[in-house]
Amino acid sequence: MVRGYLRDAGSPPESISLIYNSIRLSEQSMSDRTHPLLESLRWDEDVFTVTVVARLEPVKGHTFLIEALRQATRERPRLCCLIVGEGRTRNALEAQIRSAHLEHRVHLAGFRDDVPALLCASDAFCLPSLSEGLPYALLEACAHRLPLLVTRVGGMAELLTHQHTAFLVPPLDPEALARGLCWLIDHPRKAAAMGRAAFEEVQQRFSPDEMIAKTLAVYH
Repeated sequence: MVRGYLRDAGSPPESISLIYNSIRLSEQSMSDRTHPLLESLRWDEDVFTVTVVARLEPVKGHTFLIEALRQATRERPRLCCLIVGEGRTRNALEAQIRSAHLEHRVHLAGFRDDVPALLCASDAFCLPSLSEGLPYALLEACAHRLPLLVTRVGGMAELLTHQHTAFLVPPLDPEALARGLCWLIDHPRKAAAMGRAAFEEVQQRFSPDEMIAKTLAVYH
């Protein structure tokens, strides 16, 4: 996203160095599939939890996801969504959730300092952003081998391959998001394989050592 902005602003392509975010991944699989917050919501035992970690801002596309959930939960009642983050659109999102009668299916968790534990207890990760680079929230979800449902924008579109490392959908499209949500529930083995493939991709291409080396090379 920043590279595109610099190009559009007139910077010569040869003067731009692209260095992706990175994260140190663990070789251990997810272990603890419970979390006090999720238990307090009293969702059904067989619930399918999709977690979103993003600021509550228009560019993050939450409103399109809530509409997608309204559509998808009609035929997939197991589907629930945990939205982690704070921001300007909280009141509007709360009103949309009430209007869609999703109060018992969608929970706004606000700011949390235990995101890794919440991801461990989730079944999938979603980012419905309208514009995005390569966010750390996505890399953290990859670290936990979660199946990804994200929009085909920015760095996410560059990194991920549809139905190989993520289920990619166009931005601003709640119907496509609803189809992605249903696909994740209906194809658990393929979704799990997708999560493992994303983990391996990030492990190979986005190590902290590589990020540090590239950053030092720019300064040198």
